[in-house]
Amino acid sequence: MSTLKVNGLQDASGGNASTAAELNSGRCKVWINFNGSSNTIFDSYNVSSITDNGSGNHTINFSITMANNDYALVTNQRLDTSGGAPNIVHTGNEHDDNTTTSAKILQGTGNQNAAGGSGSSVDCSSIAVAVFG
Repeated sequence: MSTLKVNGLQDASGGNASTAAELNSGRCKVWINFNGSSNTIFDSYNVSSITDNGSGNHTINFSITMANNDYALVTNQRLDTSGGAPNIVHTGNEHDDNTTTSAKILQGTGNQNAAGGSGSSVDCSSIAVAVFG
């Protein structure tokens, strides 16, 4: 295997220059798609494991060390349509619990037709997380 070492990249016309640092800071460093009910990892990149902290509460453990804990974390999850009206499943990040080697996420439901703040913590069957930083 060969290694390509450059300080910057440009397109064929010589414009649109990017430094190696810009390319590195803009790429996804960690991602995972997993089942929160069984804690089965479908696929991942730079993830060593997931920790089940209880219903709707998981920690994603990185196999790399981030520069700091102020990274951007993006989540998505499967919509729960069981039991009548669709429940909107929310997944959030507990920034204060982030470290350079892990991130904590919480999942919960709330009925979209319910008045007030009804809902509960729940494990989702498909959760996707991407970390940029």
